[in-house]
This record gives sequence, C-alpha cells and structure tokens, in this order.
Amino acid sequence: MLVAAGILLIYDGRYGFSATLSMPWYSSSNTSLQAGQCHDVLQTMTKGIWKQKRMTSEEVQKMSLFHKRVREEEHNLPKGVQRTDKQCGNISISVKNKWTRALCDSEGNTPCCYENHCVNKLPAECACSNCFDLRIPVHAEYSDWLPVDPVCKPQNWSVEDICRLLEPSTLYFIGDSFIRHVYTALLLAARGNDVTGAFASKMPQELRSRCSGIYMFTEKVCRLWLDQNTRVCNGTVTLRLRYLYSGTMNTSIHKTVLSLQNKTRSLVFLGVGFHNKLNVDIVTKGLLKPLLTAMKSKRLQWPRLVWAPVHQFGMMRTSQTGVDVNMAREFNRRVEEFLTPWGVPVFNTFTLTDNVTSFDGQHYGFGVNRMKVRILLHYLQELKSLGRW
Repeated sequence: MLVAAGILLIYDGRYGFSATLSMPWYSSSNTSLQAGQCHDVLQTMTKGIWKQKRMTSEEVQKMSLFHKRVREEEHNLPKGVQRTDKQCGNISISVKNKWTRALCDSEGNTPCCYENHCVNKLPAECACSNCFDLRIPVHAEYSDWLPVDPVCKPQNWSVEDICRLLEPSTLYFIGDSFIRHVYTALLLAARGNDVTGAFASKMPQELRSRCSGIYMFTEKVCRLWLDQNTRVCNGTVTLRLRYLYSGTMNTSIHKTVLSLQNKTRSLVFLGVGFHNKLNVDIVTKGLLKPLLTAMKSKRLQWPRLVWAPVHQFGMMRTSQTGVDVNMAREFNRRVEEFLTPWGVPVFNTFTLTDNVTSFDGQHYGFGVNRMKVRILLHYLQELKSLGRW
C-alpha cells in the first residue's frame, strides 16, 4: 500500500496500482433523488425487453428495403443472406465474408435455418437452440423499450428538453463506429430533424436523398458526410465526434480527453475494443489506466467520463472469426471490473441489443441508437438532480 499525492493506492496484480478513492467528481450517493424518480439510470434503464409494435405494410416495406440495400448493395451479400446451397447456421456466407453468418431469406420459401439447412418452417417451429430465423428479432424503430422497473421507462426528448438539459455544455464522443452511431442519433435529436439533421454542410446534393433518415447509420458512403464538429441549441452546446476506433490510438485519445480538462459541464462518451479483437489488456492497461491516472493526478473535476462497452452482436455475426457474443460479454465484464474502483460509470447496452435486428451483424440502426441517446440524456438529468451536472 502506498500514499501518493494524497491518494490512497493499493496494488492490484492484474492492473498495477488501482485507486480506492474514485475520480474527484464521482459520488455513489443518490439521496437527492425523489421517490418516483428512476435511480441509477445506467443500470436500471438499460435492463428490460423490446415489445414489437404492429407494423403497417409501409413500415415493413421500408425496413425490408433498408436491409436489402445495406446488405446486398453495400456489403455485396446474396439475397436474404442465404447461400445457394441453402447451408446455414455455424458457417460463413462466403470465404470473403467470414464474419457474416449464412442465414435464410426471411421473405423466401425457406426462411428457417434448422439443423444447418434452410427449410420451410413457421417462426414457432423455428425456435430451437440451434435455429436461426431473421423473422424473430424485433425492429427497434417500431418497438417500445420496456425496462424491468416501469418508473425507468425513457421519455421522448424534444429539442427544447435537450437544450434545457445540456446548455451550456461540451460533449465529446470518442471511439469506433458504435460510438459514431450514438453521436449521429444525438445530433438528429438535438436538431429536431430525423431526416437530414446529421448532414455536414458540404455534403453533395446527390447524396442527400440516398443518405437521409435511417441511411445515415450505414457503414459505407453516408458516414463520410456526418457533421463531426458542430454546435446546437443556439450555439450553446458543442458536439464533437473523434473517430479514434482502436485502443492502440491511446495517445490521440488521451490528448483529446485532456483537452477538456476542467472545462465545466463537459462529458466524454468513450468506447473502443471491437477493432482490438476485444483484447482486454490493450483497453485497460494501454488506454484506460494511463488516462485515468493522468486525470486523477491532475485532480480533474471535468470532464465527466462515461465508458460504453460493446453491445451484443446480431444474428448475422458468425463466431468463425473468433469475436463472438460470449467473447464480447467477457470483455465487457473484465473492463467494467477494472473501471469499478475508479468510479467510472459504465453504459452497458448488452440487454438493450438482445433479440434486435442488426443490419450487418454488429451495427444497429436508428431505433437502437435513438434509445441509447434517450438513456444517456436521462443519465445526465440524473447527474443534474444530484448537483453533478
């Protein structure tokens, strides 16, 4: 045991010295919250189930077209993510796409993957432990998120609500494409424009129709024209995305976070790991430990820091590449275990992405990311109620 700079440190064999005193701005007390308010938002509001609404034929067609364009045109996958030999399950769609599971065309004659072969079965008949059926996951865009605690149901946030909560503030989103999608959803919400609200001002006119609405969450062309550094709420709120997608980019990440040192009402939403093949040491020892040590040594009150673990992968993600759901769950557990002594809040959306349609097996569209933003705003509202924002 050591005492350094007035901070009690205890040696942990896995990570070196770890703090028993949390970050200067952290407090576990939530006694200021009133009865009827959702307590511990990041824990309670993220636990629940999705309930699919009854979709109109137009809504069904809209989502079907979206998935067709993304999967077949952008990712060059076969129709319905189905192989011509109808093999499916624990096999890749092709040699070039090892990360994409071969499934069955949900709109075809053999929509059920049963015993590694596409067959004609109803959804109720395609519910075995080794079955895969693209008809079963819900579309978050047309579903309600129902937390276990009904008090914690997320509200719809208007532009006025968002600005009343945030102004003035600075929010940095640092990480990979999962983080970029949350940033995109927040930008749409803060501008009150779900169609073109995420566009950069210099976006070519010919791409505006192609990239409008839900298509801003795709992973090829449209993401290149995202407004990554802007102000909203009449210029009082700064939103910035830093696409630093790997834990090995630790120097740039540290520099970006520390550029906000002691900037009042600033927050960093940080998440990496997927591009490091969920290597815990790269993220904890290489990125987080040096960053948190620097923040603590400077006794920074700001920025607030929120860690965003990887979410659950979709049905299309195969385990052939060695990065699967079980590995993601273990990665999240170990990183959270490391962060707990530091008092860094963890925004775990693993349950939020359970049984939800993913357009490529690892990314989710507007519905999931809109809900992530609503929960994040509720978290900031909780901090405000506790006098910490």
